[in-house]
Parts: sequence; C-alpha cells; structure tokens
Amino acid sequence: MQVEEGLKPIEGYMLSLRRDTMNGWYEMEIGLPAGWIFRGNDYIECEVVNETKAGTLIKIYPKTEGVLVDDLISFVQLILSTNSKIAEKEKEFTDSLELSKEQLNAVAKRFYTELDDLKKKSFTTFDTELKVKPPSSQLIKVGDDSKQMSKRGRGRPPGAKNKKKTVGVTGTTK
Repeated sequence: MQVEEGLKPIEGYMLSLRRDTMNGWYEMEIGLPAGWIFRGNDYIECEVVNETKAGTLIKIYPKTEGVLVDDLISFVQLILSTNSKIAEKEKEFTDSLELSKEQLNAVAKRFYTELDDLKKKSFTTFDTELKVKPPSSQLIKVGDDSKQMSKRGRGRPPGAKNKKKTVGVTGTTK
C-alpha cells in the first residue's frame, strides 16, 4: 500500500520500475509527451529508450550509489512540474499576445474608420463653407455707402520713393 501511494503522483507516466541487480539500484521507465524537456543531473541519468511523434520513452536511473527509489520518483515529479510550468507560461504568453492583437486590431479599426470619415467628409465640408461665405466680388454695405471689397495693399504707400545712398571712394555717404 505504501509503495502505491508513493507512485500515485507519477501514475500516468510510469511504465515500469525494476531493480538493476548488476548495479544494485532501481531503474524507472517513463513515457513523456512529445516536446517535453528532461535532462539528467549529477546524481540521476535520463536515457532515451524510444522516441516517436507521440512521445518519448526514457529510462531514469542513478549515476551513483545512495540514490533511492523515492529520489527517482521525486525526479520524475520535477520533470512533470517543470513541463507543466512551461506549458502554463506558454499559455499565458499566447493569451497575452492574443489580447494585444485584439487591442491593436481595435486601434487599427478606429484609425481606418476615422480615415474613411475624413476621406468622405473633408470635401463636403468645403462645399458647406463655400455656401456660407459670400464671393469676393459681392458688395458689402457699410452704413449707407457701398464699397466693393478690395485687396489690402502691402509694402510702401503709393508715391513713396526709395532714397538711394551712394558711397564715395573714401567711404562717406553722399
């Protein structure tokens, strides 16, 4: 009963547990889904027994004496929890990218809607403004007198002349 309780956390992954009588320790064979990571360390070795598209069969065994069955089970649990964390992180990242994509699509949709409105309405507002403003040739009444609109003059007043200064050889102004 105690052995079954200890193996329960890795129940769906463990294929076999056997004793290596030559070395005097236990070996485990476990199956992992395709793409899962695993790697041995200073005390436990991971050896690929068979690899398919569906997954990988690996053998886990000690490198040194003193590694117990409980240590092998804990190592398998570490492999399972590490891959679960990786899958969770990937899902969070994918969800985050999806949310960002939705937000960018919403911003792009607003932009293109505004752009279309600008394309459609910009010339109609010109027509509206044109109807409101009187043409420049129209007379504007100021008081009793009628004056035609005229362009304001720029520059010097009429009749003003430019006085030229001449500089002599000595550099004095005349």
